[in-house]
Amino acid sequence: MAYCAAYGCTNTKRKEECNSKSFFKFPVKNPGLLKASGNEPSTTSAGSQTDTFGEVIDMLSQKDIAIEKLMSTKEINFIPENIRDDTQMKCVTSFTIKEFYCIYRFLMIEDDLSMSTKRRPIDRYFLFLVKLRTGISNEFLAILFGISDSTVSRDFNFVTDVLYEKL
Repeated sequence: MAYCAAYGCTNTKRKEECNSKSFFKFPVKNPGLLKASGNEPSTTSAGSQTDTFGEVIDMLSQKDIAIEKLMSTKEINFIPENIRDDTQMKCVTSFTIKEFYCIYRFLMIEDDLSMSTKRRPIDRYFLFLVKLRTGISNEFLAILFGISDSTVSRDFNFVTDVLYEKL
């Protein structure tokens, strides 16, 4: 059964009764995203903005395209080399940049951490310290590092075992 899309309308048959009712309005923060179409449906407004249903659909499809483009060109940016500030590094690992690299070299775990993975050993160690310092979930770390949450768990447990054997 089809219902009217006008807010507050319960009319199921005749749409003429809806003329006095207003349609729900989506807020638009960037009007440049709107496409003009030659075949404009009637506009309705709520507040100070006016958008057509077609414009809202166009905005949603553009958003989906932008998300797909972002996901297809996803680069991993959360790596130790991209953190240039000691304050930021201390925030995520409890160490300054110099301390982070000195401890990594001192532990001599590079060969051990490069076993059974294509991921860089320093990234696995960085993930381990970030999890210890912040306590954030594996799911969130997976998003930050661009890997699956099961890989986060596996890497964390593996680095824990390696450090246990070394120390």
